[in-house]
Amino acid sequence: ADVEYMAEPQISALSGGAEVALFGRSNEQMSCRCQNSAHSTDGGAHWSRASNLTSLPSPGCQGSVLMLQRSATTGDTREPPAVVGYYSGPNSASERVNMTVWATADAGGKVWAPAHRVAADSSESGSYSCIEDLSTLSPPPHAKSPSVGLLWETTLEHDAGAKCTGGGCNIVFTAF
Repeated sequence: ADVEYMAEPQISALSGGAEVALFGRSNEQMSCRCQNSAHSTDGGAHWSRASNLTSLPSPGCQGSVLMLQRSATTGDTREPPAVVGYYSGPNSASERVNMTVWATADAGGKVWAPAHRVAADSSESGSYSCIEDLSTLSPPPHAKSPSVGLLWETTLEHDAGAKCTGGGCNIVFTAF
């Protein structure tokens, strides 16, 4: 893949041995101020040229990606499993603020829309994050349990006893 000036990749499996990688660019080289993606169809041996994902803004910050295949809910065997993807990162092209989770139903992870604002307000700092599938927990959570968990970094105090003095000194867990 053409990944010059790109950093902090996140890789997630797609169906049939395919993979998608999302990259942030360094601030000096960001033309679109967005995440970038590359795709592999052979398990990661070869990658496509990286392309801009204009629907995922980035201030030059790591994001996290999770692609899931869910069983069809209708029971129709002719219907393929639904592909659901999640991406977490700041919802700003210039600042590490407004931690948001985006969703996609696009099997290639090319079209994303905001789905869940994690930050309490749009000015709340948010930078590095890790998104994970909670449905694989053993024993499995009940049907109404959150299915996705997000661990993310912020400067705001989410714990009354916390004293935050650094750029991202609080780690917060959110499930949805």
